[in-house]
Amino acid sequence: MSDVNIVEFISSVMTSEDLADGPVVVRSAKLNRTASVYGILLEPGLAEKAWQQWHSLRQKTGLIPCLTSIKSSEQAFFSLADSSVQEDTVMPREELHIDRAERRVADIVARVAARSIAKAQGDYPEEVEEERQLHDPKQLTELLEAETGAVLTGDSLAFQERWGMSPLWLLLVEARAGFSLPTLLPNFASNARTAFPDSQALSSADHCAFLEHWNHAYGAEVFFMTSTEVQMQVSRPPVRREKIAELAIEHHAYSDDLDHVVDTGNTQARSTVWSFWWD
Repeated sequence: MSDVNIVEFISSVMTSEDLADGPVVVRSAKLNRTASVYGILLEPGLAEKAWQQWHSLRQKTGLIPCLTSIKSSEQAFFSLADSSVQEDTVMPREELHIDRAERRVADIVARVAARSIAKAQGDYPEEVEEERQLHDPKQLTELLEAETGAVLTGDSLAFQERWGMSPLWLLLVEARAGFSLPTLLPNFASNARTAFPDSQALSSADHCAFLEHWNHAYGAEVFFMTSTEVQMQVSRPPVRREKIAELAIEHHAYSDDLDHVVDTGNTQARSTVWSFWWD
């Protein structure tokens, strides 16, 4: 399908599904020689409905939806492509095999734990055992609330608390899956670092590993993304305390700006919405 036909198709869907209050203007930009991104300014009240509609069409269209907020003018949309990596430096379309993704996540989690414990040993010896407990899923399980089996319903529009009245865009990206977006949109989640004291910059491949692992294990899909934030919709959050503890530790390795790991285990890790940000 040509770019013109894709734009017409996007416009027709937005109109027929009542996803726009007025005329639909579709912006487009090339990400590399084979992939493009299409963008539509969106009313916040239609954000979740629009994302769900395009998510349901992703296998038919090859377009992966993602919401974002760009604080400057509409022309800022085109900056998505300005610093994009070239096609020959992007990971293959298959991205990381799930086994490789899980190993990469496990390596980062272990490295963060080791450096946190080492720092406590050097600076706060009295806190070493607590650090070990907070990085060990079996021990952390004992600190979590009693198992209820209940899934918490998250707020899909939680990102608005941080982004306010900034223009909201629906991006439709030619990609195989949502977890591959960091390789195609390198301006997004570009400010991210692992948890202190590790504090290592997360590469696009690191992001893809976490996102693919969580997609496979919990049905987590990228919903909203900026250079400093990722929000995910989750269809199968864990309900067993052992898995919740394991996930809470992963969340904190990925983003140390969350609440205490115990609080994360009692709230976000059990929720249908996960939010990560990096100040």
